[in-house]
Amino acid sequence: MISIIKGVLITPVFIQFLTFCTVGLVGATINYSVFFILYRFLSVFYLISSATGFIVSVFAAFLLNRKFTFKIVKTMQSKSMIIKYYSVNLFSMLVGLGVLNILVEIFKMNVYIANLFFVATTTSLNFIASKLFAFKIRNQV
Repeated sequence: MISIIKGVLITPVFIQFLTFCTVGLVGATINYSVFFILYRFLSVFYLISSATGFIVSVFAAFLLNRKFTFKIVKTMQSKSMIIKYYSVNLFSMLVGLGVLNILVEIFKMNVYIANLFFVATTTSLNFIASKLFAFKIRNQV
């Protein structure tokens, strides 16, 4: 039974997902810190605060994911890869902001808790799209 569980959990994709989540924790910490400072102390509108936190965290996450999660060395495709990565993140940010707005405005959820759902939504979308699109190398099997 233990070997079956190990076989399921210790797969390359699962390890890659765990690494992505670890990098995501760094990004989420940056994201939420910027959001909190802007919203709480500078009274910036919550959607702008959240979007700003997200954008600031994307740069570090790109570098960390490229090196540690997807183990890609600098290649000729780096420019294309970063454009794809930012496109993926822009898309997930827009979806996440939609979720955030619905939770705050329609369901009257506390903005701090609702922003955690924003982070969860964008993390899930980003892993799938990064793996299948942004960090996919041409001619990769």
